[in-house]
Amino acid sequence: MTVCQALEGSPLAITLAAHQLDRMSLPQLAVQVGADGALFYSGPAATVRHTSLYAAHAAGYALCSPTDRRVWARLSVLPGDFDPWLAGCVCTSSDVPAGAVDGALERLRGASVVECVRDAGGAHPDTGVALPPRYRLPRAARDFGRTQLREAGEEPAARHRFRQACAALAAEAQIAWQGPNQQVAVRLVEDEQHNLDAALTHPPQDAEDALGALEIAVSLWFHWAACGYRQEGRAHLDRLLLLSRDDTALRARALWLAGYLAAQEHATATAEPLLDQAWRAAVMHGDSDGLARIAHAHGVLALYRQDAATAVACLEEAARHHSRDPWFGPGPAHSWALLAIALAPHDAARATTAAQRAWEARHSDGDFWLYSTILYARALAARAHGDPAAALRACRKALVAKKLVGDPSSSPAPDTCSPVCAARYAAAVRHLTTRRASRGGSAVTPRGGTGTRTETTGTGGAGPGITRGKQVSRVGSRERSEKR
Repeated sequence: MTVCQALEGSPLAITLAAHQLDRMSLPQLAVQVGADGALFYSGPAATVRHTSLYAAHAAGYALCSPTDRRVWARLSVLPGDFDPWLAGCVCTSSDVPAGAVDGALERLRGASVVECVRDAGGAHPDTGVALPPRYRLPRAARDFGRTQLREAGEEPAARHRFRQACAALAAEAQIAWQGPNQQVAVRLVEDEQHNLDAALTHPPQDAEDALGALEIAVSLWFHWAACGYRQEGRAHLDRLLLLSRDDTALRARALWLAGYLAAQEHATATAEPLLDQAWRAAVMHGDSDGLARIAHAHGVLALYRQDAATAVACLEEAARHHSRDPWFGPGPAHSWALLAIALAPHDAARATTAAQRAWEARHSDGDFWLYSTILYARALAARAHGDPAAALRACRKALVAKKLVGDPSSSPAPDTCSPVCAARYAAAVRHLTTRRASRGGSAVTPRGGTGTRTETTGTGGAGPGITRGKQVSRVGSRERSEKR
């Protein structure tokens, strides 16, 4: 089964692999197939083209036009499925016009070189926008294409274009996270996870390439910090920071993020030196937003040390800062929310005020990460004042919100994802925003039956909408990323 899965069920590949059993055991075959594939395995066949996978693909390659051959070879740098936008980014160059890539994909699909894993026309589950098709290059075709790419000396350029495209994807996801529905950002990262992982882990070719990889890791700060992937984020940052030693604003952000993730994991001995380096870099670059983010991270460390006085002082400093960059980092709203957590066991009135300030400072009504933090603060306040039932209700609602941003560490109870809990979450949102409206703000109107997605009806501060699959969205994100 392991060998068949590695060979993706290809009858010719399985037949050729079986011929290798006269010189190696099945476990050895499984290891070799998993590492190297079966491109160069050979065996007896009725026709020359079926004596090896390489011969079979070479016969098909010879029938392709020069443009289709280049597209096939360049697609080999993509590790999994992809959409036409990403294919265009990787394949377009002086000898392959952007408009020629879609046609090449369809011809390669017709020749059974490329597989279509999702047809066009489906609707995005969060936005309702029509989704583009997605394709994949089977492993044998990918291995053959990579051989051709290397022989042509084009692999470094193709990988560089791939990493640039992934940087644009990560920048788009970062902007979507601060938009009206954080689930859009979560799904975008999930859809492109294999591509983003490859762009982060493949060894950089030069200093510029290393900065591109670091930019991806920094743009995905929310994926590491809010969605439960802190260890993965720390591993990427630790490795990439060693490869990018120039004193740039991007490195300063990466130092802060590495320290913040360490603080979230209670790794004080690691977090404090990183935050000290980030502080020096922020001072050198005159980055007041960076100094506020550092104060926020120190507040997190103080909370874990149960040092309420230090936590309150650091978080108040971070919360009162007026951020100039709304896209990167938790921002003042989350500092207010953590301040509410620090105050909840000791001063319910101030904690309530801080929680309300947090909600008022939000970027959008779809900030489930912020809402879960506010609910947790309310749970702490209720427990401290002898109301365990209210504390339990708030915790359950907080887990629902955590689940909506895909945090695997939230460990929700069995019923937290049920329609009943979703309705309770919607009711909680209506209650919170009704209180806000009574103070002169605007309420939110649930969209859809579950109440888990909301849209602003007034000046709620909703961020920009991101349309998945439209090239203009990614180009805009790329431009913003380059400006930073």
